[in-house]
Amino acid sequence: MKHPARSPRGKTLLAFASFVLLVVVVVNLTGWALWQFTSDLLTDSLDRHLTAIAGLVSRELEGDILVHLKPGDEKTSTYLRLRHELSALRTGFHLADLFVFDSENRVLVSSGGDEPIGTPNAALQLDADEILDAWMGKPAISPVIARGGQMLKTGYAPVHDRAGRVVAILGVETDVRFFDTLSLLRNGLVLATALALVAIGGLALVFRRLLRELLLAEEKNQETERLALVGHLSAQICHEIRNPLSIISSSAEFLVRRIDKLGTPDDKVRELVGYVVSEIERLDGIVTRFLEVARPIQVELAPRKLGELLGPLFEFVGPELDKAGIRLEAPQVAADVVVRMDVDCMRQVLLNAILNARDAMTDAPRRQLTLNVVQDRPDRVVIQLDDTGTGLPDEILKEAFAPFVTTKPAGTGLGLFVAKRIVDQHDGEIRIENLPGGGARFVVELPAEPQE
Repeated sequence: MKHPARSPRGKTLLAFASFVLLVVVVVNLTGWALWQFTSDLLTDSLDRHLTAIAGLVSRELEGDILVHLKPGDEKTSTYLRLRHELSALRTGFHLADLFVFDSENRVLVSSGGDEPIGTPNAALQLDADEILDAWMGKPAISPVIARGGQMLKTGYAPVHDRAGRVVAILGVETDVRFFDTLSLLRNGLVLATALALVAIGGLALVFRRLLRELLLAEEKNQETERLALVGHLSAQICHEIRNPLSIISSSAEFLVRRIDKLGTPDDKVRELVGYVVSEIERLDGIVTRFLEVARPIQVELAPRKLGELLGPLFEFVGPELDKAGIRLEAPQVAADVVVRMDVDCMRQVLLNAILNARDAMTDAPRRQLTLNVVQDRPDRVVIQLDDTGTGLPDEILKEAFAPFVTTKPAGTGLGLFVAKRIVDQHDGEIRIENLPGGGARFVVELPAEPQE
């Protein structure tokens, strides 16, 4: 079935959905951009702060004295003075630690004073690149690392002797206090993004449903307009045809009676007049079908068992299928399933499908018709009718239920059109699909009554 072109209402709805989606995306991206900007700004400010402190303190340290510190000097006045000065600086600048170490990463003195002189600091291996820069005379800042439940950042600066040589490195370590705030902000953004994605998903489902309902409503409206036009044209055509057809029919019947009365021996004349009467009856049937299109379909829905539909149908079509050499099989028929339906109308639908299948198998080497009733859901029953014919061309398959679409030279193309209208009145679905191994499948889905 062709979908109608999107209407102005559909375009407006789509534009609104796109605008909402754009706003949500922009707000979230802006939040992340602000978080990144704040993080970079605070990190840069802290880096400059650490670099300034490390440079200031390192210039005040006496490298010639530091290099001569050795294990056992922890009680000397020089060591105690250095440790006291570093401790005061730590308190004054609100730092986590200040420490001096040699080329082998052995601590010479620290503000905490817990480590003996010469204690290796294995954690310094994590900042090997930054420490190498410091040994080359350039201050350096480490990335943030987690240690002991804290987020720490360390600035490194070279300590020179009187000759200007780098003899030790000063480490200035601080707790990144704003990191918790950034983490909280980031977690909030993650939550907001997740909620936004959920909202977008929900909006997408809502708009998808609204668009689908809108398209279906417009499609139904177009279908109604098309039906009205077809019905109007059909009624006019039938009116123009049926009047002269009645005159021709009356004349032909008069000729038959006249021939019977006169008792003419010319059997050829009698045969020709019989052909005329037969063709008139066929044309009258076509006119009647056109009038069915013009009239609204009235269905009387009532809970009925499928057996009431299929049993009489099999009895009716059995002789016709036997005559055509077609074998009918019904291996799976849920006869006791109850469906709200108009039995007569649904019988017309299935009869049309069976006769179409019969005609499609005229030249088939194997002629078999298989009818199955499947209920894979409690609220739905599916009737499948498979044939072993040639199937339908793709261009016909797409328009199979449109009026006047047919593959038969003498067909009107109204049978499936009327069948779809009947199934629609049952709140059901109808479709035709080609089978992979050849042949076609006619499918009718109907709402099933709840089982008691």
